Amino acid sequence: MESTQDKLIQGAFTQRFLIAEHIAQTLDLYNQGDYQGGQISLANLQEVKKRPYTCKILPNLTIGENLDHTAHELTTLASYNVGFILELTPRFHGLNIEKLKWLQDKLMGKVHFLYGYTPKENYILSKANLDNLTERLTQEIQFEMKHGQHKVVPSFIGELIITDVSDAYQRTLLQVCYAYQQSTLNGDKACPIFINIAKNSESLIYQLMEFFAPSQGLGVVYLLQEPIDDNLSLSAAIRDIFVQTQSQVCITLYSHEIGARFDGKGDPAAHMTDFNAFKFKYLLKDLKERGHLNRILCSTGVTFKTHLTQYGGSGYQAIFDDVFRDTLSEQDVNQIMIENAGKLLSWRPKFVAEPERPKPTWECRYCKGRFEESHQKFEKMDFNYCSMKCLGAHRQAGFK
Repeated sequence: MESTQDKLIQGAFTQRFLIAEHIAQTLDLYNQGDYQGGQISLANLQEVKKRPYTCKILPNLTIGENLDHTAHELTTLASYNVGFILELTPRFHGLNIEKLKWLQDKLMGKVHFLYGYTPKENYILSKANLDNLTERLTQEIQFEMKHGQHKVVPSFIGELIITDVSDAYQRTLLQVCYAYQQSTLNGDKACPIFINIAKNSESLIYQLMEFFAPSQGLGVVYLLQEPIDDNLSLSAAIRDIFVQTQSQVCITLYSHEIGARFDGKGDPAAHMTDFNAFKFKYLLKDLKERGHLNRILCSTGVTFKTHLTQYGGSGYQAIFDDVFRDTLSEQDVNQIMIENAGKLLSWRPKFVAEPERPKPTWECRYCKGRFEESHQKFEKMDFNYCSMKCLGAHRQAGFK
């Protein structure tokens, strides 16, 4: 079976990318105190189905623990021509390469999973010793990007969850990742860095734009949660990403914060997807009119079981059914889901094989034929023969 990296290096894509999913995420591995555990009761499950976004805090709603349902739902992507999924789960959120390999085998290689480099520890909450931090992270990223895990190498860096560029740990991490990216720069391609911006902070966006200014943000992807407000206005900082940088913006359909806006009256789940999808459609049309379609990446953003159809969600195909349909042409969708994503991720140089060295051969003393070393050799008086027939004939000729 052709490997995922082989397909990326070839760079000629006909299948679409889902660019920002969190299949392996297990929230109980991250900041456990902020989440409520426990089994889901029947009544709770019914509530989850009615209000999928409001019940997201249960750790056992993450889909990383049992992937059977996920595998079943991913089979529907074949009809949408999806062949690649980017897994953005950081290691401290539960990234597990073996799970991704299991899923890929389960889907018989019809969908290829890509993952990114992230540090081993939760760097947001880390009390890490800053001594030799640059050296340690540099060694880690260079080793990881070259050797990977379980014979699979990362295809990008991230997602990096950045909340404060001035924080010593986060800034050092950015510096190390940026240095690695620049070492891969080849024309208009370099190893992508996916950055999750905390609450779309405008000041943070400008800090990051300044940090990546030497390369105009080439290869940097900003993961945004709800980039437009209720008035359908795009913030000045996000507009400036398109105008002042070469970075890309990734937008997902599912927003995990939107449920907090409802006060419990009525049924928020009934309006949740339509409300978010409406804003998404408006944004895509607006960005297309501004000529920014080549700077956009899109995904469904499935993270919790409540996003799966079995639990009342719209599944991985929601981005196609609820947003793209009747909004963009097939050509526009392929621009976003194939061309933009494919160019971004085909940054590794094509491997040029060395010319094959000629294999050692020897010559039959009688018939003058040449044979590889593996061919049976008959020796007589320092002469080599390819067969007893040649040896006998040469003997009759007096070994002349």
